[in-house]
Amino acid sequence: MNSGFHGHNQPRKVNMEPIAVVVYSTDPIIYTGLSAILHSNANVHVLGDQHIADADVAVVAANVVDNETMTTLREVAGRSSARSVLISNEIPLAELSTLAKYGIVTILPRCSATTEGRLIKAVLTAAQESRLPASRNLPRLQAQLRQKRRGALWPNELDAVNLDRQEKILLRLISEGHTTDEIASKMDCSKSAIYLGIRRILSQLGVHNRSEAVGHAMRIGQLDPD
Repeated sequence: MNSGFHGHNQPRKVNMEPIAVVVYSTDPIIYTGLSAILHSNANVHVLGDQHIADADVAVVAANVVDNETMTTLREVAGRSSARSVLISNEIPLAELSTLAKYGIVTILPRCSATTEGRLIKAVLTAAQESRLPASRNLPRLQAQLRQKRRGALWPNELDAVNLDRQEKILLRLISEGHTTDEIASKMDCSKSAIYLGIRRILSQLGVHNRSEAVGHAMRIGQLDPD
């Protein structure tokens, strides 16, 4: 089996050997459950994380994709040629480009991962996928998220985003065309506080600028009307 990145653009050859899988999760219950599902399938062999260099697939499960999750994914990408399956209910859209760079080939919501058939299928599929360059992998991940949300396999975006009242007021003022100085005056706070609030909103909505934030917030019902 391969270690490092050499040959990482080639899909795994079909043979009779079980697929070597390493599971990562900080939640011991989730880790045990996923490992049990994988252990029960004859086509899969679960390894300890110290053997990640020998793995064909890494399964990384997290309630929320946070800094700790990103660190794990970066380490997996750096230590092996494994394709990764990411299991999470909260994946910031703004992080998709980084996830693409780290070799994620399949994304699953938690509800799907606890179903034996879907988890095994995801692992088998990931083992046959090519590790694409990030520029080509990103559209693949974006398409997966769109498909899962349309198919109601993903938590509704209305549940995933919940702006507080001050954030909604800030967005409404932006939508009305006010400058940062005007918004700071109307909300009786500093410009730095406004910039911080905008960054938080962009992160929560998974968008890159103010106009995208306004449009997305209107679509999901998170823009305060008055």
